[in-house]
Amino acid sequence: MNSQRTLIKTQRDMASASLHKFQISVVLLVLVVLIGAVGFYYIESPYFNDWQSDEALSPEENARSPRSLIDAIYWAVETISTTGYGDITPRTAVGRLWVTGFSIIGLITVGCAGAYALAFIMEGHLTLAVRERKMAKVMKTLQKHYIICGLGRVGREIVRQFRANPKEYVVIDHDLQTLEEYLNNDELRIVGDPTHDEVLKEAGIENAHGLITCLPSDADNVFTILTAKGLNPSIFIISRGENEHSRNKLLRAGANRVVMPSHIGGVRMASMAIRPAVVDFLEQTVQFSHEREPLLLEEIPIREGNPFIGKMLRETKIKSETDVLILGIRQKDGFVNFNPSSAYVIQQGDILIGMGQHIHFEQLRRLIQSD
Repeated sequence: MNSQRTLIKTQRDMASASLHKFQISVVLLVLVVLIGAVGFYYIESPYFNDWQSDEALSPEENARSPRSLIDAIYWAVETISTTGYGDITPRTAVGRLWVTGFSIIGLITVGCAGAYALAFIMEGHLTLAVRERKMAKVMKTLQKHYIICGLGRVGREIVRQFRANPKEYVVIDHDLQTLEEYLNNDELRIVGDPTHDEVLKEAGIENAHGLITCLPSDADNVFTILTAKGLNPSIFIISRGENEHSRNKLLRAGANRVVMPSHIGGVRMASMAIRPAVVDFLEQTVQFSHEREPLLLEEIPIREGNPFIGKMLRETKIKSETDVLILGIRQKDGFVNFNPSSAYVIQQGDILIGMGQHIHFEQLRRLIQSD
């Protein structure tokens, strides 16, 4: 990964370099026009030409000479664009020499600007730059969002789960091609290394609610955690880990939770053999299918102003009107009340843990808003 940090040349870098070259060429073009205009005004203007000509200019020739800087700029643009309306002609020897040199330099500058502009558009850099600028504006407004670091096999599954939930998220990966292939056009992404401060700041780390780091290297996950905690000490971090030894290091670095895919995979495979019916039931809460609506496990936070505060669970009519099954309640002190009694009085700060389909939770949200 260290070599990738120094050697990877992403398309984003190429787009930035191409745009920078185009901007420089435009600035040079403007400077060339201004310098040419000043030269025309000084050399060909009737106010300065008497010492450069062997004979005085006629009134008609005076009238066709640049009498102001606006006229001189017109001369410069018409010369550099090779338009040639026939209304301007240098009347002095120095003027003709100036036109010759200015035409050569101007055409070279115009050619460079045109070539860079064409390359910027044809190579897709323009679309990338516009989209990234739009995404950067959106990311500056994000609040309480999630940052997903790494778009490997684990990261892709995480994104797939987030797509089914109304949670805002930003994906960070060093490989632009991976981001382009897997993410939709409207999904926020950053090409970069999440162990770097500036990348996490671009993702809005200061205002983020949580960060999920699923990089393939435990060392990179540790660096990402340390960087994130340094920028936002209160952020909730979930990290991927390879084994129990690395798990302890990730927790000491600041991760709130550590998930080991190999451990979870082994437990799941064993459970499929020992308790297949239970596994089939639980899979409905995480697996998506076109044939059936999946079951979801959702949190319903009880914040200030919630109409359920002070009511017994049975008085809320959650089950009868929305079909959401309340499996447990996480109380303000962290205690989890599994299978709560219908007489449980809901308090501010509780988090209801419910199971149901997406439409049922939509009905629950409408129930809360209507009370």
